[in-house]
Amino acid sequence: MGYDVGDEKVNICSYNDDPVKCQKIIDTSECVIYAGSFGFNMLKNRLKKDKLTLIMHERIFKKGVIKLLDPRTWELLDFCHRVQSKNVYFLSIGKNAAKDFILLGFNKNKILNFGYFPDVTYGQIISKKLNNDTCKILWVGRMVDFKKPILALKALRKLPPKYVLTMIGDGKLYDKAVKYAEKHNICVRFLGNVAHDEVVDCMRSSHILLSTSNKGEGWGAVINEGMNSGCAIVCSDQIGCYGTLADDANSVAFRSGSVESIVQAIITADARKEELSRKSIHTVVNEYNPSIAAERLIAFIEGGKIADSGVCSRFFE
Repeated sequence: MGYDVGDEKVNICSYNDDPVKCQKIIDTSECVIYAGSFGFNMLKNRLKKDKLTLIMHERIFKKGVIKLLDPRTWELLDFCHRVQSKNVYFLSIGKNAAKDFILLGFNKNKILNFGYFPDVTYGQIISKKLNNDTCKILWVGRMVDFKKPILALKALRKLPPKYVLTMIGDGKLYDKAVKYAEKHNICVRFLGNVAHDEVVDCMRSSHILLSTSNKGEGWGAVINEGMNSGCAIVCSDQIGCYGTLADDANSVAFRSGSVESIVQAIITADARKEELSRKSIHTVVNEYNPSIAAERLIAFIEGGKIADSGVCSRFFE
């Protein structure tokens, strides 16, 4: 929300506009990172020469095994089996993606831990009001089905008045969320879509960042940003980044879809908010950020170096 991404060092070449030029780049590059789950025919020349190729993707079966009815899934299945002994690795966006690719036959020894890496502010001091009178909870995201915004409201109904909720975002469930809050007399602040700087300001003044997304959330970059802002993270055990970026040491996870579990997770995070705030900042500053990801990815591409833990480490030993 509110991103404005641009980089003069990035040259964009459209395959549709100039397929000959793009195919030559694909065929001759030292390394290609392919962020797709079909259309692998354009990689055939690289595979013949066994040139280093990295596949990067979120989980495939976000909607369950119904995805098997998609012909593109069978193309991916065939690809995973054909490249088991090739110089092809998988940059897994979350643990669920790794599990899906293993299910499709990808070599588990060639699956590396990866993710999304929003900008990080280094050296900032997060000063939060850590009194016990109020606990500020923030929810950020598009209000769509897989992000489950109504779950946040249902959980707030069961919490004492000291817990206050702010929700940022818009979408097809926005009106439903507002009506639910009004019907049940829930005190919640709806901000709609706001600029990214304002989102960050809200994070920095909040104690807990709550993500109610289910397995449909391929990663959850809002978790990266919440950590950088010193929020105690409460998230579903099915969100893409849980088990990598967010874990049992730096966050509190709840059973996906369970209101009771969300309530208990929020209470637990509130009791540990100072500790979790410090661990959140440590995680993004020292383990999961663009600089570390770039450094480790280049080390792997140039010298085959695999990290011992975190970004660019093996998912399965």
